[in-house]
Amino acid sequence: MKALAALAIILAISGCIQGSTADSEGDYHVHTDFRVYLEEKMVDFNKAEYMSTEYKEIDPFVHLHDFHPGVIHFQSRNADLNEFFSSIGMKFNSECFNDGTNEYCSNASEKLGMYVNGKENSGFGAYKPSDLDKILIYYGSGEPTQEMFNSITNEACIYSEKCPIPEGFDYEPENCSASQPCVLPGT
Repeated sequence: MKALAALAIILAISGCIQGSTADSEGDYHVHTDFRVYLEEKMVDFNKAEYMSTEYKEIDPFVHLHDFHPGVIHFQSRNADLNEFFSSIGMKFNSECFNDGTNEYCSNASEKLGMYVNGKENSGFGAYKPSDLDKILIYYGSGEPTQEMFNSITNEACIYSEKCPIPEGFDYEPENCSASQPCVLPGT
């Protein structure tokens, strides 16, 4: 009987340790606010073709959802910006941004740049965001304007549950993760 009790304790402890690890992919959840400007125009990501839903998951590890197009949801520590853009038919690297229709490449008069939390960053597509990063991708002549930086939302903190939900904000608790595909409520 004592051996059985000891075995139960060992199994319970090992189960708790394994079940509580925040390092597993299912527990990894980072949210990033972002904007993309190409030739002074903001790219519109508020389209069904870019959104993961309970009916269609675009990429289980990195995606947009809930028609909040300013927040990328990362559910794998291995997911980077390239995986996100590739999943929606775009390409992004240090030289070019391809929106699926046109390619915008650095040249003598226009440049492609990426800014993280207001500072230029050379990670481009290989960049793996941290929670609450604010990312601006810019292609054009000169530098991005302060208005472009100011247009980046502050919504990532809502999904990360690190700020209050503003009145009138349409917030649905997330029902999917890298280890659990999106499902309809009540199913």
